[in-house]
Amino acid sequence: MNTFGFALTSALVDFVWQGTLVALALLLGLHTLGRRSAQVRYALSSVALVALIALPIVTTATRYRIVEPGHSAGFTAPRFSVVPSPEDERVMDVNVRRGPAPVLTRLAPWVLPLWSIGVLLLSLRLVAGGVHVRALRRSARSADEQLCDRLSKVAMRMGIRRRIQLAISSRTDGPGVIGWLRPIIMLPPATVMGLTTEQLDAVLAHELAHVRRHDYLVNIVQMMAETLLFYHPAVWWVSRQLRIERELCCDDEAVRICGDATSYARALVTMAKLQGPAIAMAATGGSLSDRVRRLLGVGGEEQRRSAAFGLTAIAVALASITIASVDAQQDTARFEVASVKLASPGGQGFTGIAFLPGGVVRGTRTPLWGVISSAYDINWRHLEGNSELLNVRYDIEAKADTRALPPDGSSLERTILSQSPMLREMLKTLLAERFKLAIHVERRDSPIYALVVGPNGHRLTPATRDCSPRNVEEMFKGGPCGFQGGGPAGGFRLRSAEVSGLARGLTNFLDRTVVDRTGIAGRFDIDVPPWSTGVPPRPDSDEPQPDPDGPSIFTVIQQLGLRLEAARGPIDYYVVDHLERPTPN
Repeated sequence: MNTFGFALTSALVDFVWQGTLVALALLLGLHTLGRRSAQVRYALSSVALVALIALPIVTTATRYRIVEPGHSAGFTAPRFSVVPSPEDERVMDVNVRRGPAPVLTRLAPWVLPLWSIGVLLLSLRLVAGGVHVRALRRSARSADEQLCDRLSKVAMRMGIRRRIQLAISSRTDGPGVIGWLRPIIMLPPATVMGLTTEQLDAVLAHELAHVRRHDYLVNIVQMMAETLLFYHPAVWWVSRQLRIERELCCDDEAVRICGDATSYARALVTMAKLQGPAIAMAATGGSLSDRVRRLLGVGGEEQRRSAAFGLTAIAVALASITIASVDAQQDTARFEVASVKLASPGGQGFTGIAFLPGGVVRGTRTPLWGVISSAYDINWRHLEGNSELLNVRYDIEAKADTRALPPDGSSLERTILSQSPMLREMLKTLLAERFKLAIHVERRDSPIYALVVGPNGHRLTPATRDCSPRNVEEMFKGGPCGFQGGGPAGGFRLRSAEVSGLARGLTNFLDRTVVDRTGIAGRFDIDVPPWSTGVPPRPDSDEPQPDPDGPSIFTVIQQLGLRLEAARGPIDYYVVDHLERPTPN
């Protein structure tokens, strides 16, 4: 399954609870409105239908992440001063138990095929409806001049100026409208012969109201929604409710034009005796008998049946949610197997957490603060905590069940970027279960550096080649374009990178978070010359030291046509509340 298929599957599954919430909100709204204006109830039902259509689209777009190849800045993070005590220098092999595959992963092979079959079958309904409408157009004959004149007069009273055709057809059992751009009002011969002039005017006003409201087009949208989202009872209920309220709105317009609700009710009774199956794809809906009772102010049977149908639909959907929720509680993202070892003392350097193809997560001599930062995808500067365990270093090797991961992308980097969110969730589970990590987030208004464009424009060099790594070995070497990153002593090098990548890289060396506010799009080859940190060289360090007499980062960055300006902005800080040493199995 490709990335889009996975995103669509996720959206279809999530729509079970999303559609239920929409239907529940509509049911509550209709109950609150009671028997008030049909127009208001119709508007509320329309909003519900739009929400039902939009939710799967938005969810699919959100889940479908087409991540352009990019590069994060490499850097050498400052070492924390705390060293593990001797009693911590033991090896711990933590085998994380394998949890069941996530619900979505188990459903993925079946959801799309079954959904596609359902859509295909219900699409036949659309095709059949279209064929029937076409046959109606061909078989119908134009109404006589007297009837057309009456239609024109009623249309003028309603403020309708467009040309509307009136046709007589023996193949339709009741009045209806077909067509949107070129609407035709279809009348059966019995309707023309069995109604008085005033009643016929009211019926014509009802159908003209459908034309003015573009109900035929709305009905087609409803049928498409029913076809694409056929598996959710709430969709059918909302669509049914919309058709009922639509007919009531047009009934109100007919009464306004003819001025006699009783006369119009008699017309409906007459037609009810002849009523057969509704015209395919016509803007019809609701029960004629219930509409008559409403016009005469008697009972509310349709409203009670509609509410019962809605409650049944919602109950079915809620049952589905409950089953999925219970199953999901057992499906916390976990590694299939993981090994956590205390790093041997006396080693030099460390690596960050690497997310590799095949669901592999690896870190060598990685401080626990680095593991947490990787799990929550944050800069290490935004992690706070007083526990000395944050400085303890571990060798971590973990492997996820590939069935629980999104499918591979079109390139190595796309694969890693699409799978790393799930791997981060598994890493969070590992930290919570084995290290008893408890953490909370605080958003604070903090000092930042805003990276902006200088007064004369930027002088960045557009990227000339794709620097995406083609294999794991190239990835650790910076890709085909060589090493990327650096620091104050040797400068900072990026290839085929966005300006936001420069901002993230500079954050690691400055006393404030750097926020990209340049608005520059595209990818560039960026070379930041060495700069001075204002700190004297460390004679006890084997690493290259920046020149204390060199230019500052503020001066260096201006050579690129950019500036660093002091500002303030909201920053999320992740605060560690509790942390324990992992206990061996």
